[in-house]
Amino acid sequence: MIGTDLRPLAGKLVGSPDWTSTLVLIHGIEGDPVQTWKRRGAVVAWYDRLASAIPGLAVVSLGFGAQLRRQQQEKFIEHHSRECFGWIIERRLLDRPLTICCYSLGGIVLKRMLADHTHDSRFALRRLNLNAIVFLGVPHRGSSWARAPRRWLLGGRASSALKDLEPESRFLEDVHHRFAAIWSRLSGHVQMLSVQETLGPRPSELAPLLRPLRLIPPATRFPLVVSPTSSTMGGVNERVMKVQASHLSLPYFGYPDAPLIETEIEALIRGTSSPSGDDSRLFDRLT
Repeated sequence: MIGTDLRPLAGKLVGSPDWTSTLVLIHGIEGDPVQTWKRRGAVVAWYDRLASAIPGLAVVSLGFGAQLRRQQQEKFIEHHSRECFGWIIERRLLDRPLTICCYSLGGIVLKRMLADHTHDSRFALRRLNLNAIVFLGVPHRGSSWARAPRRWLLGGRASSALKDLEPESRFLEDVHHRFAAIWSRLSGHVQMLSVQETLGPRPSELAPLLRPLRLIPPATRFPLVVSPTSSTMGGVNERVMKVQASHLSLPYFGYPDAPLIETEIEALIRGTSSPSGDDSRLFDRLT
């Protein structure tokens, strides 16, 4: 395998006698299976709190080589979606109720994985254990940041690989339509939560990627990385949560609305989430 692995982060060990449910995390571009999900300097991450609150929960992170340099995006997605599926089957993660939380490109990897393997007998036998999917800032229909000249702010020399993440690219449209087709069969028992950013990134968030950003006033806000129309599937039974966060801060939950997201993910894992309790300030129901 090329840089794909499974990292236990918190809670019970998968396969142990007291293991009752699983939360799988899938990171995005230039991401890391541990650092993506934990704010720099934080002692306790949001998933640690979930593991403490939910008896029997195992939190694991699927890591893959997210450095896109010199790679063709379609082959990259296909390869890693296949390997992620292999880990889920090999480690028998579907033997218990499974919730998957994916960030940015990780959501495209997940969609390709499900589109390619839903009919696999190893998945079909246990598909009812797929409990919920959480999309954090996933560019279902692409991002203007994948276009030059912005794409070099996010991916550096990876600009050619990011091209397939441009808005309405043929590659993304194909993945989107294939996933939408299988979602019509999964939506009866699988819940979907999509979390939208409402703030553009600040120069300080992009500074590690680009030194000249030091010349830009710190209070500057760049445009959204993933627009509202791109960050939702538009699927049956999808709920949309809008948070006061930028794209780059979404996965470590260090913003004012983060406790509400944690509460909702906890309810999804427990199987107690219900639209009737939605906070109208944060949720939209797609019909």
